[in-house]
Amino acid sequence: MPADATDQELTELFDEHNAVAHRHAPALFPAHVEARCVSGGWSEFAAWCKRVRDQTRWNWRFSILKTLSNDHAKARGWSLDAQAAHIPRGLPRPGDLFLRLDGADGKTMVLWNGLFLPISARPTIAHASSNESAEFYFDHAHADVFHCIQWQLAENHGEPSANPFIPLLRCYRAGAYPFSLDRDTVVLFRFTADERLLPRATLLPTRR
Repeated sequence: MPADATDQELTELFDEHNAVAHRHAPALFPAHVEARCVSGGWSEFAAWCKRVRDQTRWNWRFSILKTLSNDHAKARGWSLDAQAAHIPRGLPRPGDLFLRLDGADGKTMVLWNGLFLPISARPTIAHASSNESAEFYFDHAHADVFHCIQWQLAENHGEPSANPFIPLLRCYRAGAYPFSLDRDTVVLFRFTADERLLPRATLLPTRR
């Protein structure tokens, strides 16, 4: 979806995310959420970040998003440790998602590889308060990339339309940043044209 998408297109995109998530976990996700778009600059963005960080009764990412991802992986029998049998020994190649570490004690550890962005790719804003907010949001949005990839791997690369994290990432791509105020209410923040957007970084190195 282009960055100049209309408010209606963006709310429909978030509705798609919620609808798919609801089909998988109706106890976690409501059948409908009230999503609306707001616009502003970095000061307004920082205010929305503070509002959701100050919430004590509701945390969208940890209350339901992370739970959805973890429950799905567990139900499909997927885990990082289980990938060890499929990963060759030695250094990972460009584009490999996993790194295998074999200890002297015979134990094997598997880590994500290539999904952690370098410092140069992270947002840097002139004002300290805005920079802190950008870092806060960027880290959570980056976690959604992990959830999205993990979902597809757990499904053995199944139909992507059943992955609830794909339309959520498309929201970010279109320049709409969700703030969940409660279980049924979401604000989609859009930067005004004269404000700098969060970076659109390349997450995976190119396989050669």
